[in-house]
Parts: sequence; structure tokens; C-alpha cells
Amino acid sequence: MLKRYLTMVLGIGLGLALCGCNQSAPGTHQQPLAKDNNERDAKPMETSSPSNQGNWQATKAILGGTPFPDAVTEGITLSIIGSEYSVLVAGSPDKGSCDLDASGSPLRMTIRGTEGPNAGKTLLAICDFPNSEEMRVCYDMNGVSFPDEFTSTAENGFFLVSYRRKN
Repeated sequence: MLKRYLTMVLGIGLGLALCGCNQSAPGTHQQPLAKDNNERDAKPMETSSPSNQGNWQATKAILGGTPFPDAVTEGITLSIIGSEYSVLVAGSPDKGSCDLDASGSPLRMTIRGTEGPNAGKTLLAICDFPNSEEMRVCYDMNGVSFPDEFTSTAENGFFLVSYRRKN
């Protein structure tokens, strides 16, 4: 059971890094985010969001309506540098890049895994920042559609993660 959680968390790590990925400022983005699988292969946007850069610690994680055990959640860390992310889950890495569309609310992210359990996969997510020290991300791990809200249920199967900035 713990191995299943760890594998899912690694996949989610991509989403964690989303909010630090390439970002377009409201009203200035140069390309829309994916609406179908063909559009998801587009190049990343040009600008980044320095406020999302740095190191993050997961504080709460829910997958398909089921909360992760605290011991698993506490082992999830995210680092965002430029448009690249790196997530460690119990010491296992997941890496990739992401595009952030800040033209709407909530922010939308397209995450592309390059190393680890999500290599070759595209995830879609939304994120927001309740304050400068917290980030909330909701992922569609299947990459089918951007979530409409920050909820994780057995029906939608989404992965919802809350993070706190690390010093």
C-alpha cells in the first residue's frame, strides 16, 4: 500500500512543480494551453514566475478522495528552478518541465515529465496561492482535462496537494 502511495506521489510531483513553470502574464500569453493531445506538444511559454520559485514541502495530499498518510505526505518535497521542477518522494526523484497560464483564474498548468515515473507523460492541473507561503495544486494525473475546482473525489480521481514554502 505504501509503495502505491509513493508511486502516485511521484507522479504528482510534476504537478507540484507546475506553479513554478514557464508562465505567461495575464493578457500577454503567446500560446493557449492544450485543449487536446496534439496541442499539448507545443513549446513552453517564454516567461517565468519568480514568486513560485524555490523549495516547497507538501502539507496535505489527497488522491481520488483518499488522504495520504502523514508519513508519506511529509516525505514529498518540490524544487522549482525556472521552468524545471524536481520532486522527491521518500528520496525517489521525479523531474520535468511545465507551462503556467496565468491569464485566467485559477491558474492552469501543463506538466511534462522527463525523468522518473511520469517520464513521457503530460499532466494537467490548476493552482493557486492562498498567500506567499502556501500553494495549492489539483492535478488530473491522466492528462485528460484541467480540473474545474480544487477537489479530489473517488469520482474525479484528481490529486490535490497543499504545499508550504521551505526556507
